Amino acid sequence: MKFQFKKNLIKMNKSLAVMMAAGAFFVQNAFAQSAETIVNKADEARTFAYLSFKGAMTIKDKFGVRTITMNSYARGKEDMLMEFTSVEEKGQKILRTQKEIYLYYPDAENLVRIQGAGMRDSMMGSDASYEDITRDKKTLDQYDAKLLTTEDGLYKIELVAKKGEHPAYYKQIWWLDKKNYLQQKGEYYSLSDKLLKKYVALKTGSIDGRPYVVQFSLQNMLTKGTSTTVSLSGGSTKALPATKFSINNLSF
Repeated sequence: MKFQFKKNLIKMNKSLAVMMAAGAFFVQNAFAQSAETIVNKADEARTFAYLSFKGAMTIKDKFGVRTITMNSYARGKEDMLMEFTSVEEKGQKILRTQKEIYLYYPDAENLVRIQGAGMRDSMMGSDASYEDITRDKKTLDQYDAKLLTTEDGLYKIELVAKKGEHPAYYKQIWWLDKKNYLQQKGEYYSLSDKLLKKYVALKTGSIDGRPYVVQFSLQNMLTKGTSTTVSLSGGSTKALPATKFSINNLSF
């Protein structure tokens, strides 16, 4: 009788261990799936079929404070055009289409293509890189996602570059609002795990009834005493012609 009882107890313990292992696997897998879902929703939250707005980039550095203004246009997840309107930069343009970025300088009538490591270069001497401002919205094409925590009304997501991919940042940490999936904070790291940049959402507004970050700051952690604040206004979702995002149209 006692022997049979012990035998049954051993079986129960084995069954419990199997159930716990299966449960742990299920939870881990569910976490991975939810991380991908969350990142996709974050991409969708900042994606419009068409989007136009006016922007101002205020740069603080050792030389003082200056503001650069621009008109920006976006189409879907990839295409974006910036036309600078401030006096010194007037006529300069930045076009992103798929994974390529082109710069146009009217004085030289010159077109420059940026790719790879060049995506990390400073835009107009600011803390913002070309990737920061014009990044596409298909994050999971380049990154594997992991949900770290879900505290204080935020999802904390870790993004690590997929094997074979070479995005501007090897690793990113996002803090996303649980209600609207907008990014509230961000940290961006190199392959050696060095913190390169920080992002903070400063103000949330709305465009056609949808919440949208209309002011944020960027700080380059490798440069002391600098910061950049980007402010957006006049958002519109009116359709734009396809030629707006054409390389051939940059010189007009």
